[in-house]
Amino acid sequence: MTSLIELEPAVWSEKQFGACELGDTRRTQRLVRYAQQMAEKPDASTPHQTESWGDCKAVYRLFERPEVTFESVTAAHYQNTRTLPAGRYLVVSDTTEIDYGYESKRKGLGPLTATHRRGFFLHSALVMHAESHQVMGLGMQELWARAAGKKKRVHRVKGRRRKTEHEVWGRVIDRVEAIGPNVAFIHVCDRGADNFDVFAHLHLKGDSWVIRAAQLKRKLRAADGVIRKLDEILLDATLQGSYQIRVNANKKQAAR
Repeated sequence: MTSLIELEPAVWSEKQFGACELGDTRRTQRLVRYAQQMAEKPDASTPHQTESWGDCKAVYRLFERPEVTFESVTAAHYQNTRTLPAGRYLVVSDTTEIDYGYESKRKGLGPLTATHRRGFFLHSALVMHAESHQVMGLGMQELWARAAGKKKRVHRVKGRRRKTEHEVWGRVIDRVEAIGPNVAFIHVCDRGADNFDVFAHLHLKGDSWVIRAAQLKRKLRAADGVIRKLDEILLDATLQGSYQIRVNANKKQAAR
């Protein structure tokens, strides 16, 4: 296995984006070149990453092409990630808010969790080797923005069942795949994935999972056949292991 961080920027950019289908080989070449420049100066703006103003304008023209979408740029990377040697892999998933602030009028943005802030959401599934913790790449991502005025995570579609934003977990899980035999996935998810829809996707896919519980009062059938609340079952369960984390103090709480 070759870690991505061990590659030179030029080698890395060609490996990750050289197979992108953008309708013209020159666009793919431009993308590969700019990916190298971003890797060389990851904390710089686009004008400072590129070598000249003409080079910068070429990148902007590339981004404006209808063929250059989030899906077309990332597809080759996902394909690379799927080529895995036999073994066990963690699929670490979560949703990130990309925040453009209060006043941004950019097209395509929508409300975020914080009141009046605008941006979009990016749900990512990062694949890591379970034993070495080596990052293999992103297995899949999905981005979306809420409709203007929408603040809740739940909405109804006329004539159809209720839809919720948490369904993105199942869609991404379904698309994290491996090319080759004897590859086992263990999905590690935050409490946003603690719902029946996600469990169903994982069960049908045949993968294992570790999901942080959000609803401790739900009722389950315990090993003795008695239906009890989840927190009661956990209190009686045998401790398998533990570790301590030190949390620094903040304005509201002391260190603990």
